[in-house]
Amino acid sequence: GVTNDRFVGMFGYEMTWPRDKKVGHINTFATPGWQTPHQPGMNTLAGYCAALAKVTGQVSQFNHPGLFSGDFGGFEDYDPACDACIQLFQLEGEGGESFYDYYLQALDCGWHVAPTVGQDNHHGNWGDVGLSRTGVLAK
Repeated sequence: GVTNDRFVGMFGYEMTWPRDKKVGHINTFATPGWQTPHQPGMNTLAGYCAALAKVTGQVSQFNHPGLFSGDFGGFEDYDPACDACIQLFQLEGEGGESFYDYYLQALDCGWHVAPTVGQDNHHGNWGDVGLSRTGVLAK
């Protein structure tokens, strides 16, 4: 495994709604399994957040909002229950893409999310491309 006395590998997945839904993509970590938008009740952000609320200690992140993958409805459907389940926001992507304007939009709509940077790498060269990284410092 990848976990040793200096590094802990964490289970995570990317919830990806179909383009026609225009919801977006969310990374979720520290859950016992994963969800798909095809499961009952998972076709909306509110439905997904209801499932996340049942998992103590999970961490979720809004990913690369935009017209291609969805922009979470402009973050205008602020919901305190969802806000409690989504803690992070991808501010920069693999090629240095900036999602800063979307981040400000989310904050203006009331979301309480911390910025991260990351690869969101779909090319198989994980850890070797770009400079964007987010780490967790923990005991």
